[in-house]
Amino acid sequence: MNSPTLSSSSSAPLTLRLLLSFALVGLIWLSGLVGHFTPWQEWPALFVYVAGSLALVLFLGRTGTGRQQIWLAGGNAGRSLFWGALAGAVLFLMDITNTILYYKSGGAPMVEMQTLLVHRSLLYLFPILILAEELLWRGVLFSSLIEKGFNPHLTVLLTTVLYALNHFARCAGGYYRARAHGHDGCSHWCSWWLPCA
Repeated sequence: MNSPTLSSSSSAPLTLRLLLSFALVGLIWLSGLVGHFTPWQEWPALFVYVAGSLALVLFLGRTGTGRQQIWLAGGNAGRSLFWGALAGAVLFLMDITNTILYYKSGGAPMVEMQTLLVHRSLLYLFPILILAEELLWRGVLFSSLIEKGFNPHLTVLLTTVLYALNHFARCAGGYYRARAHGHDGCSHWCSWWLPCA
């Protein structure tokens, strides 16, 4: 794994980057837990997740050195864009195929997803969520752990596990509401990663 070369002058010390990353993750999870018991449900956690991730990246990447430290500059941008686009295309095709197979086998329409993404027009904001996710998990936190000396394979595993757990924090209530109504949490996947209507 080749990370961009960092200059000796540090605009955001490594310890600060790690502290801010984990503090944001804790705040997201806490707001998800508290929000579950309020009329707002998990919406505050989703807001903290998106706004907090973007704000953290803007704060840490305010200088050229800062952008290098969180892997937004330097390295081989062309290769990164190629592999990112390829992975995104594969995931998109998997998602479309899964949806087609789901409906062909008689699956019921996912009303919550339709309400959120279509009726509330959140479909247009969805790319911002994806960007915020990638910037937090694969940008700030991943680069900080690698620079700290963590094993690259364990870093991938750790950030992936935290990313997966984060889905429960942002909509744990939706998951349990789905289970309470007799839905399998896996097939009722909207409740895992978006606040449910």
